[in-house]
Order: sequence, then C-alpha cells, then structure tokens
Amino acid sequence: MPDKEQPAITKRIFSSEEIFCIARHMQRYAEVFIHDDPDFPDPCSLCPQSPECVKTNWKLEWDTLLKLKDITGVEMGPMKRKTSNY
Repeated sequence: MPDKEQPAITKRIFSSEEIFCIARHMQRYAEVFIHDDPDFPDPCSLCPQSPECVKTNWKLEWDTLLKLKDITGVEMGPMKRKTSNY
C-alpha cells in the first residue's frame, strides 16, 4: 500500500486504502480489456487489504466503488444496471 501523502481534498473523499482499491480495479480493466490479457490476476488477489475485505464480505471494495459512483454518477458496484452512462 502506498504511503505517499495525499492532497487534502482527496483525503476528505477517499482513504489511501480506497484509492489503492480503485487503482487495482482500473489496472485490471486496462490489462484485460485494453491490453487483451484475460489472464491478468483479479484486482483483489494480490491486494494487501484482501484478507480484511474477505472478513467483511468485501465491504471496502463495494463501499469504495459505491462512493465513486455517488461522486461521479457512473454506475458501478453491486447495484450496476446493464446500461451504459455514455
């Protein structure tokens, strides 16, 4: 997990764990869909927060993605509909 200082505005919105979670999901998307690498590991498989997420039924992952959805209006997370925002 990166220990770099976050800008003040980001700290109020996302924790460093949440930012890491978002970045891992974006990395997975890029590797699988942009670079055509379907064997790239699941975003949670190498995450240092994964054991804690498992204990809480993936609460960090879903809460993070839902928070991002609330901020951006882009549908994602466990309640995603099968429609696109674009």
